[in-house]
Amino acid sequence: MAFGPRGQGCGALARVRRRRAPAGPRLRGPGGCPRSAAEATRTGDRPGPGRHARRSAPKAGPRPRVQRVRPYPEVPDRRAGHRQAPRPGMARFCEGNGPPPPSFPPSTEPEALLCADASGASRDLKSVMRLVLQLIVITWIFVAHAQSSMDDFLEAVERGDSQKVASYLDRGMDVDTTDAHGQTIAMIAARTGRTELLSMLISRKANIHRQTPTGDTALMIASLSGQYDAVRVLIDAGAQVDRRPGWTPLHYAAFGGSPKVVGYLLVRGANRNALAPNGYTPLMLAARNGNIDAAKVLLSNNPELNRRGPIGETALGIAIKRGEPEMIELLRRAGAQP
Repeated sequence: MAFGPRGQGCGALARVRRRRAPAGPRLRGPGGCPRSAAEATRTGDRPGPGRHARRSAPKAGPRPRVQRVRPYPEVPDRRAGHRQAPRPGMARFCEGNGPPPPSFPPSTEPEALLCADASGASRDLKSVMRLVLQLIVITWIFVAHAQSSMDDFLEAVERGDSQKVASYLDRGMDVDTTDAHGQTIAMIAARTGRTELLSMLISRKANIHRQTPTGDTALMIASLSGQYDAVRVLIDAGAQVDRRPGWTPLHYAAFGGSPKVVGYLLVRGANRNALAPNGYTPLMLAARNGNIDAAKVLLSNNPELNRRGPIGETALGIAIKRGEPEMIELLRRAGAQP
């Protein structure tokens, strides 16, 4: 039997300590007597790595879950001169096409502008923004210059400046260029009576049969405007005097009221009784607008006097409705019926 201090047995000492000390791992003290963890703590000792030490170790809680966070893309640092590596696809594109040729002003092709700085190892955001701004400015300059050139070209056509128009055509301007209303420059020349310019355009293969979005030709526009010389130039160049069905240059001439143009169209074979899409004849249109001289030329070619329109009225009935006393008297003398 082991003895503790003062000759007491370990059994008796252990029973006393069990009544005084809290429960805990039983350790061996001096003399081989067991002691509690509380006593070992007071005396400065620590539990050894034995069975009781493992049992008294605090239990570890559940391991915290580690959330995997996707890293943010690297932001260029301008102060440190950080540069981003170019994309492999762009590098291959630039290598395949080769460096852009030196030119001034710089090339305006987007591929050339993007490849201009890709020959180095990288390209920073500032360089990209500079290239984009250059592209925007160059595009704006080209658009503004093209619009200014177009306006200047159309003004030269309106003035009948054949030399200036020819210089534009020599530099690549289309001979069938149209304005905002869909009229070609030949139509503009015909409307304004610029016969010299019109002849020059015809010699440069201008399309005199082309129509506007509303179906008008250069000859119809010239007939409506009463441009006799332009009408002659166009007919001599092969413009169609009659179009069936639809509006004809004679309808436009009778509506416009030019007796000279009406007479010339009749001489060149225009149909004096042609029906417009609204059912009107040239005589009805002349009566509607009170064009006495044009009506006289038409009456001298023996048109159908009593042909009725879409609502049953004749040329005389139209003149009565419009209140044209001279036209009414002219048609009655010719034998027209209301």
